Amino acid sequence: MQKLKKLIDIFPPEKLVKEDKSSSSATESLLRDEGGKEREALFDFAAARVKKYYDFPAEGKIEKEKEITGIKGKKAGRLKKSLFFVFPLFIAGFLFLHFVWAKVNIEIWPRTEILNLNEQLTVDVKGEQLDFVSKVIPGKIFETEKSASQQFNSAGKSLKENNAQGIIRVYNNYSLSQTLVANTRFQPPLEKVLYFRTARKIVIPSKSYVDIEAIADRPGEEYNIEATTFSVPGLVGLPQYYSVYGKSFSQMTGGFKGQVSQIKQEDLDAAKKSLLEKIKKETRDSLMKESSKEYIFLDEGISQAVLEASSSVPAGTEAESFNFNLRINSKAIGFEKSNLDDFVKKLINSKINGSDKKIEEQSLKIDYSVKEADIPAGKIILNLKISAKVYSDINQETLKKALFGKSVKESQLLLESQSAITRTKLNVFPFWLKIIPENEDKIKIKLNID
Repeated sequence: MQKLKKLIDIFPPEKLVKEDKSSSSATESLLRDEGGKEREALFDFAAARVKKYYDFPAEGKIEKEKEITGIKGKKAGRLKKSLFFVFPLFIAGFLFLHFVWAKVNIEIWPRTEILNLNEQLTVDVKGEQLDFVSKVIPGKIFETEKSASQQFNSAGKSLKENNAQGIIRVYNNYSLSQTLVANTRFQPPLEKVLYFRTARKIVIPSKSYVDIEAIADRPGEEYNIEATTFSVPGLVGLPQYYSVYGKSFSQMTGGFKGQVSQIKQEDLDAAKKSLLEKIKKETRDSLMKESSKEYIFLDEGISQAVLEASSSVPAGTEAESFNFNLRINSKAIGFEKSNLDDFVKKLINSKINGSDKKIEEQSLKIDYSVKEADIPAGKIILNLKISAKVYSDINQETLKKALFGKSVKESQLLLESQSAITRTKLNVFPFWLKIIPENEDKIKIKLNID
């Protein structure tokens, strides 16, 4: 057997100790092999162990890592070139925002109060323009004619009592003629005793008959009985009682007792008043719509003359409804709303003249009512109740100049120290802006009137 060359183990002792028993067994097995196969197997085994602990990269992998390293180097070079151009642009953008687009928005809530005034104002059709000293504004006369018709329900009620009536044929089978005085009673064969009476005196010849008109003794629907036979109670005890009798061939009608609807004069008056109000409203609305300017028309400033008034039925008629017709001529005094507003504004300005107060237009409220109206004379006297919100005026130009060059914090304190201001809000752009620009165009002030 050929002697094996001595092998020197190049691994650290601590790693060899960690080898498992299976590796040792494999080594001993290889040493027992014979010939060149033993030597070749032993060297292969040793090479495998070296590769295991030192993990040498494959030849292709080494080339690939070199390629990656080269690419990273190129990218780093490009990044440096990009930063060289981007940084100046960034600085330029910063300066542009800071000096060109810089702006300051200031919201201010000035101190406010409510002003209440009471005044009288005369509307005169002879006036040509607003006279503040005399407290007169011009008015204008408008005239129109309108008609209206409407159905109304009757509100009147009355007690109605009607007696039923009909024709009774009176037979006389007695040997002598029979005379029946007016109001002679005829009684039908009913459980309840009812009587019908003749309206006049009649004479019935023997063996003959006479048709008479009979009326119920009392009002009520119970007397509206069907055709029947009647006896004559006044002949009881006489031989004629069974020979003289009456007979009807149709129903008795007309009996009634109860409440019924009736047209009364109060119903006609109410209908007329309702139509007058309706026409007045229509007149006011149509005048406001047709007038070339914005005019105000008040009900008290409209007079009406009745040209025609009629009802479909007269008072006292029994009916549930009726039609009423009305035709009227209307005259109205109107005045322009702009003249009223101008008078009120001048009045308020006269009260705050000499102060730093201003009117908040949106808060202006004017309530007016008619104290007196003389339409033939063309005058209306109005009672005015005026309320408006006034606020301390802010000189924006002076305020802007006072803020030039101050820090944002100093500006906020300066604004809050003003007695005419109750609250402020300051916004800057860009956000890092610390100093107020010395340019009025870059400072915007907005007044908020609560």
